[in-house]
Amino acid sequence: MLHAVWPRAILAGLLLSLSLSFVSSSAFAAPPEDTDGAADEPHLALGAGSHVAFGPTPAIALGAHVSAELVTRVWSLGLEGRYDLSTSDVRTLQGQAVRTKLAGGSFVPCLRARGLWACGVVLASRVTSDGAEAINARFFLGIGARFELHLALPSDFALRLCGELLTHPFAYELVANGHRVFRSSILSTMIGPSLVHAF
Repeated sequence: MLHAVWPRAILAGLLLSLSLSFVSSSAFAAPPEDTDGAADEPHLALGAGSHVAFGPTPAIALGAHVSAELVTRVWSLGLEGRYDLSTSDVRTLQGQAVRTKLAGGSFVPCLRARGLWACGVVLASRVTSDGAEAINARFFLGIGARFELHLALPSDFALRLCGELLTHPFAYELVANGHRVFRSSILSTMIGPSLVHAF
């Protein structure tokens, strides 16, 4: 019976060793524990994902984002483009339906441990509305933090699951015919997945 078990155990060990060595060779792999903490050579990484946002627009917003970053095994510096669209309309006093959208960019510096990234976020964006000519929007700034669960995949791909909390020092207002329709919150959140590839 032992003769039947040993070949399976050896095969499982070989497969595990091959998979670990493959992942450790990835640009996204965490640094070995016996290193002195020095950063490795930066790689370019491009990514795209989707998210759900609460706070920056009158209703819950669905959005998409793309990113470009310099990434090593211990830090990254990234730029992101973001677009949010409210999932429902806001009504003016005259009964007009208004749909709000956000478009902007973020600077995202990160530090990482094994499987977890902690980032700062600076978002510069503009919120606009469609559906009522008298409605306008203003510049919208966000500053905060993001935490990402980073899962290395084969061929230098990675899946990231992120949660973000921003504070907004300057509120914006949607105004129609002299009446305020919406005033933004001091806080907003965003959660969602993204797929990233390092080159």
